[in-house]
Amino acid sequence: MNPDAIYGAFSEDGIMRVMIIVLIALGLALEELGMVAQRGAQVVKLDKKMTIMACIWGAFALVSVALGYCGGQWILTGDIGVREIFWIHVVAGVFLALVGINMLIHAFRPGAILEHRMESIDMKHDVILGLRFLLYGFLCGLSCGLLEFRFIVVGLTFFCLSMAFVVIGYLCGRSFGAEISQKAYAAGGGLLCILGIILQIGAI
Repeated sequence: MNPDAIYGAFSEDGIMRVMIIVLIALGLALEELGMVAQRGAQVVKLDKKMTIMACIWGAFALVSVALGYCGGQWILTGDIGVREIFWIHVVAGVFLALVGINMLIHAFRPGAILEHRMESIDMKHDVILGLRFLLYGFLCGLSCGLLEFRFIVVGLTFFCLSMAFVVIGYLCGRSFGAEISQKAYAAGGGLLCILGIILQIGAI
């Protein structure tokens, strides 16, 4: 499958492709920020466990995105014609929109926030919490695989942004409270929905 068939002139220098990868990873990282901020709001003291959790969540992002990417590449095996390219755009956009819509539901759905405080990060609980994130990573990776982005760029972008936003999430939750999580969900969900719509428009 020729990448130029997907993005036309934009694929000549790859700038547009890298921008889309970064925006997808950013939308997913905001989901992590929203989840982690609620935990940070309950922590009395942040320590080295925060860095360990950032590495673990980054690994979760990398593995889930890699699995999705492989799935997208597997779907592309065989002859790909103009009609198939159209549906690739549609499916990739739908996957991103599904993740975005789910994040928006979290943003506007009132949820109970635990009031008890913890002396430090509960690593076991936060690792389990991170497992909920794997499906979102898989769907985003699937979209990247369908659009034939370079995996090295995809993997590094998702891994680095995931680690950074987990740290930011703990710090923001600790400083500003759990309310910031809803704003993060809304921003990330809106971004992924917009990207999904853009891919739909590009398929027409």
